[in-house]
Parts: sequence; C-alpha cells; structure tokens
Amino acid sequence: MSLIARLAGVDLSAVGPVGWTFTPGGRPHTRVMEVSQRVADELLDKRGDFVSLEIETTGYEPLRVEKLLIVDIRAGKTPYTRAVMVADKRYLWRRKVIVRDFNMRRRTGETRLGAEGRIETQQALPTVAYAPWSLNKGQAFDAAACIESVLAELDGGAPTMPRIRRSIRIEGLFLNDSGDVAVDKTLATAAGLNVWVDRFGTTRVYDMRDGSEAQVIADAGPPVTGTGYHGRSLRSYARPRKVHVLFERESEVRFDFVEEGNAANLSTVDRGSDAREPRTLENVILQPDSSLSINGATVARGTILEFNAWLAAISGTETRTIGGAAGPLSQAYIRKYYMQWSFLVGRYGLKISGQPDTEWQKRLGAVRSSWRKLFRILPRWRDKMRSVKAYRLAAIDPTTGTRARTEPYMDYISKPSAASFTSTIKRNPDVGHQVAGWAERLEDGVAAPAIVTVLDEEAGVIRVDLQADPFGDAEALAPGQLANLPTQSVTGDMTDTAKTVYLAWGIQPLLSTFKLAVVLSCVQGAPNNAGRYHKVTVEPSAGSAILGVDIGECLGEDLTIYVPGGELTARFAWSDDFASEIEEAFHAGGAMPSTLLTNADQVKAVAEAAAAREWQTFLDREECSMTVALNAEARIAGAIAMVDHTIMPKGPPLTTIMTIPEMQPVDRMTLVPTSIQNTIRHLVQP
Repeated sequence: MSLIARLAGVDLSAVGPVGWTFTPGGRPHTRVMEVSQRVADELLDKRGDFVSLEIETTGYEPLRVEKLLIVDIRAGKTPYTRAVMVADKRYLWRRKVIVRDFNMRRRTGETRLGAEGRIETQQALPTVAYAPWSLNKGQAFDAAACIESVLAELDGGAPTMPRIRRSIRIEGLFLNDSGDVAVDKTLATAAGLNVWVDRFGTTRVYDMRDGSEAQVIADAGPPVTGTGYHGRSLRSYARPRKVHVLFERESEVRFDFVEEGNAANLSTVDRGSDAREPRTLENVILQPDSSLSINGATVARGTILEFNAWLAAISGTETRTIGGAAGPLSQAYIRKYYMQWSFLVGRYGLKISGQPDTEWQKRLGAVRSSWRKLFRILPRWRDKMRSVKAYRLAAIDPTTGTRARTEPYMDYISKPSAASFTSTIKRNPDVGHQVAGWAERLEDGVAAPAIVTVLDEEAGVIRVDLQADPFGDAEALAPGQLANLPTQSVTGDMTDTAKTVYLAWGIQPLLSTFKLAVVLSCVQGAPNNAGRYHKVTVEPSAGSAILGVDIGECLGEDLTIYVPGGELTARFAWSDDFASEIEEAFHAGGAMPSTLLTNADQVKAVAEAAAAREWQTFLDREECSMTVALNAEARIAGAIAMVDHTIMPKGPPLTTIMTIPEMQPVDRMTLVPTSIQNTIRHLVQP
C-alpha cells in the first residue's frame, strides 16, 4: 500500500501517523504531525495562509481537508524531526473578540397607570423597550439571527443553518468574549444546536437531536474486527411511565380583623396545641418604650405587641396633665379623639407644667401609626408560610411582571378639605363620605383607597395606609365610621355653614364596629413534605407531542421532578366558597381546588416541557464507538461527537466514529410555546 500525504502541497515524509479529526463546538481541533526538518522548513513559508491536507492511499477514496492553518512548529521527538501543529479555521475565532448586545431592555422614560384598583392606589408603570442599537435592523433578534450574526463576523459569511425547533427568545444577551466562547453562548439560545467545520472548510450549524447520526453510521461501512460496534440503545425500562412535576403553591389567603370582641376572641385561641387558628388578624403596635414589663417578661423597644395587651401593660403609668387626671388610655379614648388628635395629645402628652411628656408623646405617636393600621397574622397561620406578599396573583404588566396590589376591604371615612366644600355643597348634603367596605363575601365588599405593605414577612406584620385622592378633595381619611355624619345645609351662607360643619368633625367619635379584610399572596412552607406542592402528572403522549417523535414504550418507574419557584409558581386565587379547602391545603397538605388555578396554561406548558425534557434523555438512539476502513464521507451529524481519519505509515487507513455517551438535557424553557415563554419571563412585548 502506497501513501501520499501533502500539507500545503508539500510532501510529508511522515514519521508518525497523519490524518484529521472533526469535532463539534466553538473550539478548534488541532493536530500535531511529526515531519522531517526539511519539510518543516518548507512549511514555514506557508504560515498565515489557509492550506489543505491531502492524503491518498491505494484502494481508498482520497481525503482532502481544506482551510487548515499551520499555527506552530515545535521540537520533534528526534534531532532530525519537527512537530507541526495544524488547526482548523476555528483557531482564528479564538484570536477575535466579539462585542455584541442582543435585545437590551431599557426604560423609555414614559410611565402609565396600571389598569387596576382605585385611582388613589394605582401604580405608575414604566414603559420598556429594546435599545435601538441592540436590534436587528429595527427588529428583535431571534436565535437564528443571533447565531448568524456572530458566525458571520468570525467567518466572513453566513453559515449553513438547520431549522430551529427549540429556542429561547433572546433578551439581554451581552457578548464581550473571544470568538469561540461567543459562539457557544449564542448556540445555547437554541437548545440542541452545535457547530462544526467540514472537510471543505464550511462552517455548519446542526441539530444534535435530529437523529441524523443513524444514517452516517449506516453509511460508514462494516467495523474493523475488535474495534467496537454500533447498535441501537433500547431504553424502554429506563423511560418513566409517568412524570410528576411539582410546583410551589402561591395562594391567595383572606385574613380578617373585627375590632368588636377581638381581644376576647384572641384570648380563647389555644396556642399551645395543634388546634387550628382562625384566619384572623390582630392589631399590633411596635412597643415605643426603651423597655416594658408585660406578662412577667421585659421587652425592648420595637417589640411587636398585640394592641390591647400593650394598653393593659401601660395602664396606670399615666401622669397628671394640664387636661386633668388622665385615666388609662383605652380604645374608647382613641376612637373619641382620633378625628381631632390634638385633644388626645393635650390629655396625655403634656405635663401639668405644660412641658411635653416625652415618653407619652412617643406612645401617642406609636398609637397614631399603629391603631387600625398595623396588623399581624396569627402565629399558627404565619408558621405555615414560606413568604407573604401584599399583592394579588394577577399580573397587570406582563413586561415588568408587576402584580396587582392587594386592596383592603375595610370601613373608612373621608374628611373633606376646606376647598372641597365649594364643590360638594350643592351635590352632596352629606359632607365627605363613609364606606362599610367589609363584607362576609369579598364580592359584596368595597375596596378602600389604601396601600397594604408587608413590614415584616417573617413575623407576618402588614401595614394598611389610607391614601387621599389626587384631586385634593379629601383632607384626611380615617379607618372606621362615624355614628352621625356631619351635614351641611344647601341654603344660606356657605362660608358659615362650612365652618360649622368642618369643626363638627372634631367631636365625632369613631364607632367600635371597625372591620377589615385583606387578601395576601402566600407561598406554603408547611407541611414539611411534598404535600405543600402542586403536582401535575404528565403522560408519555404529551411528551411525544412536544418532542415531535414517538417516545416509545415507557416501562420504568415514575419520575418526580421539581420546578423552582423562581421559575414559576402555581397560583391559586382566593374564593370564599372554597375557604375550607384552602385552609386544609395549608394545614394538612390537601390539594387546592383546581378551579382556582389562575395560570393553568403556564403550569401545564412548563410541566409538559419539563417532562418531555426528561424523556428526551431516554430516547432510543444509535450508539457507537467503532472503527471502519477509511471513509472520507463520514461527517459530524446528530449525536456524533467525533469523526477521526488516521493513516499510519504501516497498516490500513482507518476512520473512527464516536457518539455522545449521554445526551444532555435541554433547557426546558425551549420546549415551552413562545407566547407562554414571553409571559413567564416578562419579556418586552413588540
């Protein structure tokens, strides 16, 4: 057998084997060939130019590999030889830096009101768009355009591209990397794609999961005895019969506060047993004293105390004031003077000398900021929750992911501003207005103009702050209602009438019938097992539909996987009709009513994609690590990881083909429909 090998047209008097290996990825393949000193000297003049490797052997098809580079000539194994290092054109990719921004989001400076809730509490939402310099001729980059853009700069022309079946919409991809790294990053946007350079020096992007390796293996020829064989893996007993996908449950839960009898009701709660507490809020206060003795314990400033318990703890510490001997501060006093707070300050906050009582003024400040404003979830409910958020589950802006604010359903009264009397006297004989917003059923309640804030998530403390209207009609708002709403006559001198009515607000006590309901979004922390998750069971038929292939018989054990809450939660809305079922889910891990699942389409799509991703790794496929007689037509395709052509000075020329040992799972988001991807990932809407 005769052997002729030429590199850049120079005859290689080969000391060792010659040949070439085709590999996938952004990094180049390099090969070292041992040659004589004379040949090395001739090749020195060829550095920097693309060269070809030509190999001819008697009885075999010639092998020609184009667009190679002589990158280095090193010391050989003997004083008379040199090691010539040759690389494919991807060697040049590593010498370049790719700077590219793809679909970078930014605020435009415009804002709009969220289409939810009352005008007093509507959120200002930023308008978001892609920066013009990060777009593809005014259009957003998709995965194909992203890959082509990078490879075109590296290669000087567009690569061959397959049809992209699985991709993630590009957003915020920033490249400042060497060419090989940039290629790998862009290929990751379309799961399953890879790149190689063929024997003609053409850059080819291909799909590793299209099954095309089977044809290459079939065409390769019979394997050389003792060098391995090829066969089809049969993995039916590894493929799970079903895939169970677990999602964290994010559930709306209604909590109520009823002031009348609240202290008595809470005192009967058995906090030392496994008895379930009601979905009740308690009014609390941040203890303002440097220290306070309560129930035999001393607590520091900032301790969260139930309001009535705090009132009892400070009872008897009042000082004689200029308003007379103040009795114990009570709920009745607070209700009486809330609308004219200066009276309460005068009664408790000034010493008989006229000097401020610092301690009591701090206490009154705490009362003002806490009474009917600061609430705590009862401990046994708080301990069931991993997180508590003051928003509803519905998204009002898909681009930013902003959720609708939770709205309290509560009793409140609006005190008109002096300026508003002019506009209200002829159309509203009742000055201001008051609303009984609480109801047994939320659908019958009225949302108050108030913002709910979670102050301490771990302690379960929330704050409710009434908001004045943006038109200046309300001077103040108060939590509660009056027994007698001040009225004004529609006749006579309006100025005098208004003055009289305005002063009447200060002597009107608030009623003790205050009620509040608020719906919070809670992620379950209990029970401490998988029972706190929402489970979706996916059948193989759904996986086959997503992958576009027949998965085959599934005889393996069921598989359970978990989707992190940061990716997606199963969101269940509150319904008064299903209150007992929701409570059971939190306390015993029971299933949430399926009719309350607000993002069922997202959960279903992600669950099926996650399951299909797992089944894909267990598909039957051709596998091999075999050597055949030299076959210049063998190529990288599908799951083939390497094609090596090697010609020894003595012995037959050989081609070795190897497939990927294990197929790596793709990003499950690439298997989710684009429209649902956009919603879940809060992408900029075109």
